[in-house]
Amino acid sequence: MSRSAFIGIDVGTSACKTVLVEDTGRVLHEQLGTYPTRRTTDGEVTQRPTDWLKAVLAGLRSCATRLAGRDVEAIAITAPAHVAVLTDERGEPLLPALLAFDQRPAQTAANLRAQYGDELFARTFVNLTAGWTLSQLAWLRQSTPSIWPRIRWFHTQKDWIRFRLTGVPGIDLTDAAGTAMFDQRRQEWLFSICAEIGLSPEQLPPILHSTSPAGTLSASWARRTGLKAGIPFAAGATDTAAELVSVGATAAGASLAKIASTGTFVAVTSEPIADHRLLTYPHPSPGRWYTLGATNTAATAYQWFCRTALAVEERPPIDYEAMDRLASTVAAGSEGVLFLPFLEGERTPHWDPDLRGAFLGLSSAHGPQHLARAILEGVCFAIADCRDAVATVAKPTRRPFLGGGGTTSQLWRQILVSVLDTPAWLVAPQGPAIGAAAIAAQLGSSGAIQSWRPEHQALVRPRRSWTERYATLRPIYRAAVKEITDTSHRLAEAIRRRS
Repeated sequence: MSRSAFIGIDVGTSACKTVLVEDTGRVLHEQLGTYPTRRTTDGEVTQRPTDWLKAVLAGLRSCATRLAGRDVEAIAITAPAHVAVLTDERGEPLLPALLAFDQRPAQTAANLRAQYGDELFARTFVNLTAGWTLSQLAWLRQSTPSIWPRIRWFHTQKDWIRFRLTGVPGIDLTDAAGTAMFDQRRQEWLFSICAEIGLSPEQLPPILHSTSPAGTLSASWARRTGLKAGIPFAAGATDTAAELVSVGATAAGASLAKIASTGTFVAVTSEPIADHRLLTYPHPSPGRWYTLGATNTAATAYQWFCRTALAVEERPPIDYEAMDRLASTVAAGSEGVLFLPFLEGERTPHWDPDLRGAFLGLSSAHGPQHLARAILEGVCFAIADCRDAVATVAKPTRRPFLGGGGTTSQLWRQILVSVLDTPAWLVAPQGPAIGAAAIAAQLGSSGAIQSWRPEHQALVRPRRSWTERYATLRPIYRAAVKEITDTSHRLAEAIRRRS
């Protein structure tokens, strides 16, 4: 008898990861595909949905060649929250997709907050900023009004991909919560708000649970991928929700410290928590919620440093292992260099789209190794601020799990637990793609999501000397953020005037 297998797809901010997982939880194969991001100095951060689809197609084709007689029982997709895709009747995108970092809708978000006041927050638990889907769509309607008569469907990122593969529309609770157009207590669309930005009920996808059936692989896409037609899809979940599933953070009191493109600290709760500093979503497991603080720039700061080092020094790109070796030559504290990681504005706890990054404390004695380590430390200081905000309303009762590609770096995870001053569990395999496979494996389940069985779990402990050093530096970091805020705002205003 052939064994069962499941496919999980994570359409991430910078790359698409597709995994083929056996029913035992063993990873049989994984494929990574990248796509470009357009960034401009006026705040644009966009991608082309068709680039995501090409990466997904390549991942599915790769998995199809590795089945070795196994049957794919189900597929699920995950992706970041908030990213909207507006399509015509055929499902073709009408515009590039704004990522959550796109700051152009900032004034629109401010106008919406003034218009709706506390009522919107009371129903959505959303402190509305530029990155939420509602802000994006309201801004797009103002800036591209000619598109609106052509809209047939509104999708979020993962749901558009699944729609193309199956022809069946749908959105799960976690992604619906990320739109700011969804009543989290009643778990239904806010049709009046949707109507004000020009979306009718017929243009909104039906709301599903993460493990609900959401179509099957069409015959045409089966031919293009090499998989069998009719493979069922689960509705899936946002990337953070899928990551929680992947590490087994499904019980109230569990928590996750994550270094991915963005950084987060997440706590699982048994009740929703409404706090203006934080984000709250339904958990894929019914009866659970998760609350998080989020920093906009984490691994993307490392990527940015690689790009700028390449451009300045005209040498081959530095890989991340080489970067870690470089950073590890410097003692904790980076010999006085401090990095403020606000390359994309900031969310928790500042909620300031105009906050900008900086290196402080530089001298002619410092080199790239000091900058590399300062980046790692600055991101961890920002995640610690997120943890502190979460802890005021949702105190984790267990040691946190570590998640995200950044924690595959031994140095970075050691810095993180030392800054947080707590041991943390490192689970393998883990990640949004693994969580998506786990959700696919429970297609049709209406009960609690069962923990995925990791192959490896290790406890990462803080280094006491580092913890003491970082405890001294964190107040300096927080003071530096306050000092640079006014300068950031004045620079942002100067750019706006120039435009």
